[in-house]
Amino acid sequence: MRRPSLLLPLCSLAVIALALLAAPVRAEEKKMVENPAYKEWAKHKVGALARYEMVNDAMGGQKITMTQTLVELTESKAVIQTSMAMDMGGQVMQVPGQKREEPKMVAEGTLPMGMPASSEKPTITEGTASVTTPAGTFDCKWTEGKGKSGDGTYVFKVWNSDQVPGGMVMMETQSTSGGQTTKTSMKLIEMKKP
Repeated sequence: MRRPSLLLPLCSLAVIALALLAAPVRAEEKKMVENPAYKEWAKHKVGALARYEMVNDAMGGQKITMTQTLVELTESKAVIQTSMAMDMGGQVMQVPGQKREEPKMVAEGTLPMGMPASSEKPTITEGTASVTTPAGTFDCKWTEGKGKSGDGTYVFKVWNSDQVPGGMVMMETQSTSGGQTTKTSMKLIEMKKP
């Protein structure tokens, strides 16, 4: 029987990869720069949402639906609510929405939200590609990263488009730690713009 307690570590990997391109939270320098996550959400109106399907191989290919909705936008912050629905062996479990604030400005030279302090800066490559998901076809900029965290390694690739609330169209991650490899994929399945 699958255990719900495995969900948090598996979702955390997806959040780490997303966060590598999103809001830094731990300051190492004082200079303030524009937060990329705020910038992506600020292109859209309150009520805009992006819904994703996430599949994680460590949980037998379990599907999780994650919805991110812009609930507040000011000159200084964007507030995003994230909710999830998990299929646990035919039984759907709803995870209540959690709100997070993305400030407009953040300290330069910080680690992204959710990235362990022991992580080394990843090696990054970038490019462009057209990507098709159930939500449509998008011209994307992709970013691929490889790095180490603690005793493990990770690889991620994220495809982003200005057309999508929050920016992300698709993501793939793989992490290896303690001899175990975990793969996670996320793809945009629906978006709404008011």
